[in-house]
Amino acid sequence: MKKETLFFLMICITTNLHSQVFKLDMKDYDKRPKPINEVINQLGADSIVFYYNDRYQMVKPNCSTLFRVVKVDSILSFFSGRFTDYYPDSLAALIGNYTNGKKEEFFEFYYPNGQLEKSGTYTNDNKTGVWNYYYEDGSKHQVLEFKQKNILVLEFWDEKSKHLVDSGNGDWFGYETNEHFMKVSGKILNGKRIGVWKKDIPSNDFIMNLENFSNGQFSNGNINSIVNGTKPYNDTSYCIIEQPEIFLTAKIFEMNQCFPKLDNRWVFAKYQGGNDKFNRELKKKLILNNSQNIIGKLRVQTTIDSEGKMTN
Repeated sequence: MKKETLFFLMICITTNLHSQVFKLDMKDYDKRPKPINEVINQLGADSIVFYYNDRYQMVKPNCSTLFRVVKVDSILSFFSGRFTDYYPDSLAALIGNYTNGKKEEFFEFYYPNGQLEKSGTYTNDNKTGVWNYYYEDGSKHQVLEFKQKNILVLEFWDEKSKHLVDSGNGDWFGYETNEHFMKVSGKILNGKRIGVWKKDIPSNDFIMNLENFSNGQFSNGNINSIVNGTKPYNDTSYCIIEQPEIFLTAKIFEMNQCFPKLDNRWVFAKYQGGNDKFNRELKKKLILNNSQNIIGKLRVQTTIDSEGKMTN
C-alpha cells in the first residue's frame, strides 16, 4: 500500500477514541521494570510464573491481570511443554502447549467467568482443523475451520442465538475489539467470503473499508478517509474474520510499567476541538522516516491530558 494510503488508514482508526472515567496524576505511574526478576517468580525446580498485563507485556505482580505458569528452555529462551494462563482469581484463562517453542496440540481459551470461549488445535504454530467458539453465556458463537492459513466459516450465530451462517452459507459479522467499535461483515458461500465486505464504525455510521472477494480470495478494496476521501488498494485485506491472538506477544518477553487497575466504565472520548483538530495535531507530531518503504499497519499511542493537550 502506498505511503499516503497507510497514513489515511491510521487516521480513521485513531479518530475513534474511547477512554475510561478516572483521575490520575503522572506521578502515580510506576517505573518500567528493568531486571527480569521483577516480573517473574520461580515455581519449583523447573517452572516459572510470568506476570502480564492485558496485552501480554510482562509487568510487576502487583498490577498484573494475568499470570502464566510454564517451563522455559533456559538455553534457547522459549516456552516448553504444557502451560496455563490464569486470571488474578486463579481461574484458567488459557491452557495450551509449546513444543520447541511452537504452539502445538489442543488449546482452550476461557472467559473470566470460567466459561469456555473457544477451543481447537495448533499444528506447527498455526491453527488447524475445526475450532468451536462460544459467547460468554455459554451459547454457540461460531464454528471455523482453518485450512492452509485460510479460514472457512462453517456455522455462525449472533448473540441472540439466531443462526446466520448455516452449513457454510449465510451472513457473518464480527468486531475487532470487545467494545464493538469496529465491525466487519459480509456474505459467506460454501464457507468462504464472497461479494462485497465492509469494515465500519456502527456508532458513527462510517464505512472505513469496502472490499471485494471471489471464492474466498481478496481482489481489491477502497479505504475511506474522513480527511482525504476514498483511495483504492489491492495489496492486503483489512476485512478479516479473526484478529491475531493477543497472547502471541507473550513470547516477545517485553516488559512494561504498571498502570492503575481501572473499572470497565468505558465512554466515548471527545477531543477538545473535535476530530478535525485531533487529526491536525496528530499530523504535526507524527514524523515518518523513510516512510515510502513502510508497508502494513501503523499504531500510534498518545496521551490526552486533563486540559485536552496531546503529549507523549
